[in-house]
Amino acid sequence: MEIFINGEKINIGIKNTKLLNVLEKLEANVIQNGEVIVELKLDGEMVDGKSLPLNKKVKILELTTRSHREILIESLYLLEPYSDRFFENLSEVEEEMNDIGKIIEMVSFVEWVFGIVLSLKEATAIDLLYSDYNEYVEEFKKYAEEILKTLKRRTL
Repeated sequence: MEIFINGEKINIGIKNTKLLNVLEKLEANVIQNGEVIVELKLDGEMVDGKSLPLNKKVKILELTTRSHREILIESLYLLEPYSDRFFENLSEVEEEMNDIGKIIEMVSFVEWVFGIVLSLKEATAIDLLYSDYNEYVEEFKKYAEEILKTLKRRTL
């Protein structure tokens, strides 16, 4: 089995090429490097983590990884368009209270933004630069919980 991580061929030093064993070894290697797996291809086909073909003989395994910081930067880049979409949904939901799809999308957005707020604290020194960042996190958490309760009540 040939193994590529971020386009670079590697040798993980494992003799047992059962897919599950290889994936476990690769995951440990990726975690040790402070990264996460964002894409997995087996023989050129994208694989969903929920449907791994563990019994299939694999010739080429390709992983794409990213650091937590890279994922955070990408999330910050996407924040503005997703925020715009959130407020569009909010005005549409105010007019049509029964659009569950929009409400679920809004709940997901609030949870995602809260994840970004927490990740900024974890992956950077933002709380050292801004002494009130921890208070901001707590305040955001309180408002996020209120919003989530309200949006979830509308879906019930």
